[in-house]
This record gives sequence, structure tokens and C-alpha cells, in this order.
Amino acid sequence: MRQIQELAAMFSSGDGSSSAQESPSDGSSINPMAIMQLIGSMSVQDKNCDLLLALRGHLSPEKQQKIDKAVRLIKLYNIFIAMRENGMLDDMEKLL
Repeated sequence: MRQIQELAAMFSSGDGSSSAQESPSDGSSINPMAIMQLIGSMSVQDKNCDLLLALRGHLSPEKQQKIDKAVRLIKLYNIFIAMRENGMLDDMEKLL
């Protein structure tokens, strides 16, 4: 984890001298910690996905495809929630 934080600090400052915990103030740079949290949110197991995947093998191929689509939508929703919690969507609200 320390190595990932150091790598994120290098990308955020260009020379590795700033802290990886800093968030961009003007929105022009990417917050590496927020990106790491988004990546983490993709791998989190969801109980609804687990249920759908457990039922998948007992369904017809057409319904299996619907299950796959539903699981992808749930994961996409989880990413959206993580982006909203990290403040990555604050600028989007101004546009709407």
C-alpha cells in the first residue's frame, strides 16, 4: 500500500515530493487516492450481485445474459456512489 501511495504522489506532483493525500484544488489534476478508491469499489462484493450470480446457473441462457447485465449495472452504480462520495461529481452538478 505504501508503494502505491508513493507512486500516486509521483503522478500527482511530477517529482514525488507532495503528499498523496492532497486533493486537487482547481480540478485540473487527478486525485490519485480517489482513483484508488474507485478501483477498490469495483472489487467490493455486493450481496445483490452474489445472489444474482448464485441463481445464474439455474436459468436459461437468455436470463443469464440479463443477470450479467444486471450485475454490470450494479457495479457501475457502486462506482457512481464512490465518485459522488469522493466529490468527483461536484463539478457535474454545476453543469446540470
